[in-house]
Amino acid sequence: MYAYKSTLTLVNNFFCNDYNIYAEHDWEWHWNSVFNRPLLLQDNIVGGPYCGGNVWSTPGGTGFSDTHADANYDGICDAGHRIDDSGTRTVGTDAYPLVYGGSVQVNSTVTGAYVSIDGTNTTLTTNRSFYLPVGEHTISVSLTGYRNPDSQTVTITNAGLSDPVTFTLTPIVHPTVWSVSHIAGNGNYTDVSLIPDIGDGGDTIQIWGTDGHTYAGGINITASNVTIQQWDGSPVRPLITATSKTSTITTNASNIIIRSLDISNNQNNPFYGGGVRVNGGTLTIEDTTITNNSVTDSGAGVWAHNGTLTIENSIITNNTAVDSGGGVSVFTRI
Repeated sequence: MYAYKSTLTLVNNFFCNDYNIYAEHDWEWHWNSVFNRPLLLQDNIVGGPYCGGNVWSTPGGTGFSDTHADANYDGICDAGHRIDDSGTRTVGTDAYPLVYGGSVQVNSTVTGAYVSIDGTNTTLTTNRSFYLPVGEHTISVSLTGYRNPDSQTVTITNAGLSDPVTFTLTPIVHPTVWSVSHIAGNGNYTDVSLIPDIGDGGDTIQIWGTDGHTYAGGINITASNVTIQQWDGSPVRPLITATSKTSTITTNASNIIIRSLDISNNQNNPFYGGGVRVNGGTLTIEDTTITNNSVTDSGAGVWAHNGTLTIENSIITNNTAVDSGGGVSVFTRI
């Protein structure tokens, strides 16, 4: 669209061009344009739930309506779209630019589960409709006290309502077995930190080891009677390392067992306990490799304080501490 010394009223239109409006500047002309009406709960030009402004899209998907956020998923961009003429004088502002997308109903068998879309927690809960941009989206839900069901992928078109998505929530009952794998789905978590509720009473965390894959450390075990171990049948010990300036695994509870893991390569230099840090309680390490960790003080491999530590059939090598205890530093019962 080309405009020069014109009064424009553009409401509830679908623009999808490389350049939707070119407004020619004239120093004597002052624009008096309208690009939206008051927000109204009524289907708009692209089937969204509200009428307000216009869709400002491009064939390449780089237009304002394609790229701007809609945090409450109501089909209205959160920010207004200002349009300037060739001399940067404001032609007008669309206060309610529309999202080009479609609606999907997200349900759960237990109400109140929080919905995440494409990895972002919306802070909104299930059993409602979400208006999403055209394309593929990954939807997941979570609720305290329930296992996180596998995520689901939906394809949003502008052809009307998508099929509803329903999640079945299963209560967590302890003791339980948590499965961690580099492959998501089938009840697996991709990192230990994603497990929603490690509880007292004998939970087991089994981790699938595979060549070339590293699981994120920074794991903090505060529940008693927990075993964290290699998943039976996996080809190698699972490699876990910290990705920030923290210990790979920290424990502070009674009767914790670490079995058949590879806790190595933490070069982020935490103060204590590059591999394992025992802050109290009782820890047994069995058949585990702890190597190539470093700290700025002591206990690069294992640091223990105010607890009981047992290490059996394990390999602890090439750990470096600036002060003391490259392998193990103990201020506890061993």
